[in-house]
Order: sequence, then C-alpha cells, then structure tokens
Amino acid sequence: MITIEARIPYDVTGNLGAAYNDIMRETKSDVVLFVDHDIFQCNPHWHHVIQKIMTDNPSIGMLTCWTNRIGNGHQRDTKAPKSDSIADHRTYARILWARHKYAVSDILSCSGMLMALRVQCWREVGPFNDGFFDVDSNYSKRIAASYWRLSRAEGLYVYHLRDRDVGSWIDGQPTSMSYLPK
Repeated sequence: MITIEARIPYDVTGNLGAAYNDIMRETKSDVVLFVDHDIFQCNPHWHHVIQKIMTDNPSIGMLTCWTNRIGNGHQRDTKAPKSDSIADHRTYARILWARHKYAVSDILSCSGMLMALRVQCWREVGPFNDGFFDVDSNYSKRIAASYWRLSRAEGLYVYHLRDRDVGSWIDGQPTSMSYLPK
C-alpha cells in the first residue's frame, strides 16, 4: 500500500501555489492529500478509500471526489443535499458508497477542496504556479493533459461548507478568504 499524508495548505501571503509546492518538496509520503479547512469527510473510511484507489491505479496522478458546493462541475453533485445538516450529507455519502464503492472516472479539471496528488506525478508535471485563484484547477488541467490520469472517486463524497458567512471566531483574527462575506 502507498503512504498518504493529509495536509491543509496555507500561506500567510496568500500564495497557495507556493504552499502546495513546499508541502510536496517536504513530504516523505507517496501521495499528499490536500484538503480545504471547510470540508467534512462524510465517509469514515475516507483515508482507506483514497489509499486503495491510488494503490490499485498507479496511473492516477491526482484524485478528487464529489461534493455539494463548488464551482467545478466535475466535482459538484447536483443531487447532493441542499441543507447544512451533516446527517443528511452522511446519509447521501452512504448512498454513493453503496452504489459506486472504489469506482473512478477520469475528469478534465478539479478544484482543491480535496485532491490526492501523487508525488511522482508532481515531480514529472512540475510545480504549481504561484498565486491563489485557480492554482489548483489550472494544475489539474496540466495533469489531465499529461499521460497521468486525473480522476474522481465515484463512491467518495465530502460536505463542503464553502462561502458561508460565519466571520472570525477569534477576536481580532482574520478569517480565511472562503469565509469572508461577498
């Protein structure tokens, strides 16, 4: 089995691409799982699912999954619950898991709310571009255009809070960009 390290990338200057690259350079794992700070893993076996898919499919350079709220249509499941009830999203995740298990589909791009990136793929495709907006989706398109596969785990679903106006929970501390009111 391959080794996986889960990380939430962050850079105080807002250079998400640099944060991704720093993590990729430092890892001792075979795969780095990048996740946003505002997702909830609805499948309690998410780590095993990702590890098995990446082990069984050595040509997958990057893997993502389904979610409820995201700009990228390759990851947004339009049948997902519209509520913010974690129970509703866990029930939906069970349905997807029962239907698809470890199946994957190749896609053309993904957003970084959840992306498992194989270190060997990163070394061959090259580093992420500097910046914040579209860094992840542009990188995923580079993978899809290479001989590496960009895939979505059909049986894996995460709840994504995304763009909810909750403000800072710590007085005087700024919130992440995705939490700022529009």
